[in-house]
Amino acid sequence: MIIDPRDQQLATQLLEYSVQAKTGDTLYLEVKGIEALSLGKALIAEATKRGVSPFWFYNDESLQRQFLLHATADQIRRQAELHGELMKQADVYIGVRGSDNPFDLADIPKDTKEQFNQLFYHPVHFEERVKRTRWVVLRYPNNGMAALAERSREEFADFYYRVCLLNYKKMQEGLGLLQSKMEATNRVRIVAPDTDLRFSIEGIPALACDGKYNIPDGEVFTAPV
Repeated sequence: MIIDPRDQQLATQLLEYSVQAKTGDTLYLEVKGIEALSLGKALIAEATKRGVSPFWFYNDESLQRQFLLHATADQIRRQAELHGELMKQADVYIGVRGSDNPFDLADIPKDTKEQFNQLFYHPVHFEERVKRTRWVVLRYPNNGMAALAERSREEFADFYYRVCLLNYKKMQEGLGLLQSKMEATNRVRIVAPDTDLRFSIEGIPALACDGKYNIPDGEVFTAPV
């Protein structure tokens, strides 16, 4: 598989800006989907060149499905213990989601998925990855995503790389101005045809999303009182 030059640019963006990887760091790289291997290869190469030690893990909903169809609670806990120990050693985490069928887990019972989230995803990702590592998660363009967007694969991929390779450091400055304005705001009014919505955001933090945890990105969000 030839690495798309845009994947090389994206790998640099993710390592340099999103997770700020540095020499001596350990990277936990999770790749989902065959097509996402191009970016996975670019990340492994670029991380190694930068003095980062990468651990890579290929995952996919079609593989996970086979596990969840038969796994006991104890088996899920043991898998969580293994990945939890690996995550504890990681300084940075990058998750590339490129599975070609978003419905591979559709027939897994709800109770089984909830059990997996409780026993695996919560301790490994919410307790270790989110709280302790510098991390970023992104989707990777494939035929499944293009079909859902009703676009050709090529057109969708071009759109994807345009938004993922934006200058997020420059965007950060503009988002900071909006963030400050929102945090100093009390009343908000949204007017449109058949709409006149009024609420307060006073005292509620405004959070800027500037490509540090997700790419593509670019919003400032808050909530009404």
